[in-house]
Amino acid sequence: MNALRSPSPEEWISPRVARVRAESTSVKSLVLVDPDEGPLPVWEPGFHIDVEIAGGLIRQYSQCGDPQD
Repeated sequence: MNALRSPSPEEWISPRVARVRAESTSVKSLVLVDPDEGPLPVWEPGFHIDVEIAGGLIRQYSQCGDPQD
């Protein structure tokens, strides 16, 4: 997948939440992993991930950390 464009629906993935950490009372960080234990797509600082939550709502979250991690 090209990291400089939005993926098409056919390229969407459904990662699994491996860990949740409370950074503050209103901020949580999530560690996402591929459910098949493969690598996740490459990302660059400033990229976001869309998360579908209950009721079909979409929330955008910033990706941070080491893209190679």
